[in-house]
Amino acid sequence: MRVILRESRFLLPERSHEDEIKRHRSAVIGLCVIGFAGCAWFASSIFSIDYISYQCIMLAAVFAIAQESLMRNITELFENKFEEARYVD
Repeated sequence: MRVILRESRFLLPERSHEDEIKRHRSAVIGLCVIGFAGCAWFASSIFSIDYISYQCIMLAAVFAIAQESLMRNITELFENKFEEARYVD
């Protein structure tokens, strides 16, 4: 890890690009959860949501976990296919 001298004359570690991406990803996920809860709470009359059962919440959690792994595998599949196509040409 590189250390640079800032204007304040203290030695501070430089932030990496990966830290910025992790922070951004965490913020997006957090805002999505807040938005989902806000829509369920404040806009329930628009969507005719009266009650969300425990089973429904658990099913949504299972779908979220399955979607994450499915999208990761699809991304790796397409990255490998594009990488192979790049070397063939």
